[in-house]
Amino acid sequence: MTERKTSELKGILRSSKVEDWDQFSKEFSYPLDWRDYLLSILKEKGMDKSECIKNSGLEIHYAYQILSGVRNPTRDKILALSFGGGLGLDEIDRCLEKGGFQPLYPKNPRDALIACAVNSGVKKVVDLNILLSDKGLSPLE
Repeated sequence: MTERKTSELKGILRSSKVEDWDQFSKEFSYPLDWRDYLLSILKEKGMDKSECIKNSGLEIHYAYQILSGVRNPTRDKILALSFGGGLGLDEIDRCLEKGGFQPLYPKNPRDALIACAVNSGVKKVVDLNILLSDKGLSPLE
């Protein structure tokens, strides 16, 4: 799911009228909640929730509670689910932002290694955690 930049959408709105709203809303509505955003990306990728959860390394019931909104996740839990869902860096950052957390920060060694793992095709959080531990960094909890 490629979202348009807010500045670009503001530019479109500057010349839009009320009668343009239906088309604008249909074309440019994006999930505001990180859960909806993650699930829409999983759907695009043809991945179901169970595969994402398995790859995330989270306990199954706990992960389903997070995804259903029963539990509020930490930054690491959103990272684990995003990573487990095979999201790219921009998508992971967007999930974090929509969840109320800071995106991956390149000056933070842990965040930088997570980004490198995404770019290297590491698919499971257990493998990511081994990389983090090997470098003396705290694993995702």
